[in-house]
Amino acid sequence: MLQPPGNVGLLRRTAPRSSSPMNPAPAGFTLVELITVIAVLAILSVGTMRFLTDAMSGYASTVNRAGLVEIGHGAMVDLTRGLRAALPGSVRVDASGDCLEFIPITAVSKYTRAPIGYAATTLRMLPLFSTRDPRGMRVAIAPDNPYQLAIDGPVSSPIVNSTRLASGEVQLSLAVPHQFPAAARSERLFLIEMPVSVCRDEDRLYRYQDYGIHAVQPGREALPDRLPERVLMIPGLSRDDTVFSYTGPTLQRNALVRVSLALQENGDTLHIQRSVHVASAL
Repeated sequence: MLQPPGNVGLLRRTAPRSSSPMNPAPAGFTLVELITVIAVLAILSVGTMRFLTDAMSGYASTVNRAGLVEIGHGAMVDLTRGLRAALPGSVRVDASGDCLEFIPITAVSKYTRAPIGYAATTLRMLPLFSTRDPRGMRVAIAPDNPYQLAIDGPVSSPIVNSTRLASGEVQLSLAVPHQFPAAARSERLFLIEMPVSVCRDEDRLYRYQDYGIHAVQPGREALPDRLPERVLMIPGLSRDDTVFSYTGPTLQRNALVRVSLALQENGDTLHIQRSVHVASAL
């Protein structure tokens, strides 16, 4: 018996659907595509890590160099201030260029009576604007060789007393009688303290004080080795460069001190150079 025409489709097997632009088949990633994506991501991650590492390293170097600049600037300011206030004729540098020495000036005045050509324990000067007590300081008049400590040298023994006179003058009393060898132009008088040295010790720069006056410049081994006489100025310094050089005065200019510092820390090096004019007129 024949089936009705309308039921023919029910007896047929459904054919698989084919893909077409209007009806695409389900898609996925192939193994080659996955490997390619992983390789690209690996390359991008390596580049990103290098960029971040370089950025962090550059920031750390910038911070490190900023610290070196601060340390070097502070040391240079201290050195410059000390040299510009140094007693004329007192600046000296050793043969190695590692040690600089000078005598600081505390005050400058004009003497009205001084033992020049004769020995005495007192001298008179005009009053100082400074309020510091001069006891313990020394008097220098025409100090062509201020490291010559003698009863007839340009630097006196320590001051033991200071008295204001009715005339307005100040009388200074010395520990022992002293005779100055020559008068100074314009009767200029200096009140000075003990010498100061700045020396390189290995890879550090130290400032030394309160070690006395020596006719021959003391080397690093003869200077104090602990606080408070020794103070650290720069913790990291190159051992190769010459730190200090000294050029004497001429008719056209004052004496000149050249300071060259090569600061080092964590692989960074900072070079700082400065020339300081030192007063030579007495």
